[in-house]
Amino acid sequence: MAEVQEAIAYAYVDEDLFDFWQIPQYRESLLAVLVGRWFPGQLAQVKEISLTDDV
Repeated sequence: MAEVQEAIAYAYVDEDLFDFWQIPQYRESLLAVLVGRWFPGQLAQVKEISLTDDV
């Protein structure tokens, strides 16, 4: 978990993608698609983890 948090802390995001993420519906859709592809059946768990502020 610490490795993931460190990678995220220094991630670069394209400006257009950042703008896309600002719209809650698009953010939810993107999250569902990515989690469905890479972590099938674990959307609720990923959402719970994403709510933590631990760095």
